Amino acid sequence: MAPTIQFVTTRDDLQRCAGVMLELRPHLTAEGFVEQTTLQLLEGYQLVSLENDGQVLALAGFRIYHMLVSGGKTLYIDDLVTAASARSQAYGSRLIQWVEEYARAEGCVRLTLDSGVDNSRAHKFYSREGLKISAFHFGKSLD
Repeated sequence: MAPTIQFVTTRDDLQRCAGVMLELRPHLTAEGFVEQTTLQLLEGYQLVSLENDGQVLALAGFRIYHMLVSGGKTLYIDDLVTAASARSQAYGSRLIQWVEEYARAEGCVRLTLDSGVDNSRAHKFYSREGLKISAFHFGKSLD
């Protein structure tokens, strides 16, 4: 059976996705992921899973909003992860291509994401997928 991509919308689906997302976001617990994502879904966050035979292999979380810097509607990828056991099988590429097609269908003029400065494997992947480094992202904790 070929892998399928679908929107994740229920708490049960979120719980099934938790293990894969925690590979990207290890500071979370499974329950914390479900709670946080439930809140984000109310704010416009969308999560899609790439699955095969009921097993979650990869996830992409994103939101769409308007930005002056991009000149219009932008799809921002918050989270993109393939399960460690499923890497190097083109699942990440398939998922990012799906997200790009979705962005175009939604009228977006730009697709963006941030990546940690030390994550050179991800940077190579994003470059292969046609993304270019176009800015630095600055942040400050407000704790």
